[in-house]
Amino acid sequence: MSQSCASNDLFPLQRIHRRIHRTRFRRPTAPGRPTTPGRGPTTGRRPTTSSLAPAPSDDFSADIGTTGSIVPGGVVTGVVNAPADSDWFAITFQAGRSYTINLNGISLSDPILTIRDSRGSFLVDNDDINPNVNLNSQLQFTPNASGTCFLDVRGFRSLTGSYQPQVEETTQSTPLPQAGFQIDIDCTGEPRYLPIFQAAAARW
Repeated sequence: MSQSCASNDLFPLQRIHRRIHRTRFRRPTAPGRPTTPGRGPTTGRRPTTSSLAPAPSDDFSADIGTTGSIVPGGVVTGVVNAPADSDWFAITFQAGRSYTINLNGISLSDPILTIRDSRGSFLVDNDDINPNVNLNSQLQFTPNASGTCFLDVRGFRSLTGSYQPQVEETTQSTPLPQAGFQIDIDCTGEPRYLPIFQAAAARW
């Protein structure tokens, strides 16, 4: 009797083949490597992070609470850190005295100088000593009253950089006259009394 493999032996092989194709194999995850649910193991890429450059620190604030200060005859150094930055310096002026304030740029190519009163209100400013020639700033200032004012320093438009303000008192002091007097004696009486008056005048 002849036997055929097409009838009895083929069906079990087809069922095994279909079972293999219907089975999903998952690649084993390496130790310590996390998996994402539904997406299989990670590819091993490192997560990317964006780092922002820190904002430049401000050395002096732009208000009456500033820690910056300067005295006549003194000089300080500061930095305009950003286009909108402005540095204030407190200074005490004496009434009736004249002052020259020079603002020289170091790396700040075009500094602007403003004088503000004790409340921070605008008084006077200067941009260039000589436009297109000397871009530093200078002010002559004679206050009507003694008190604290503020020097406001900033850059032209969006310029930044370092600078130096310097204050000089330019009032010429007038020497006071020396104290003294002169006594003239005119004696028309007895000549014998003249030595007495002369001795009294010498004591003065």
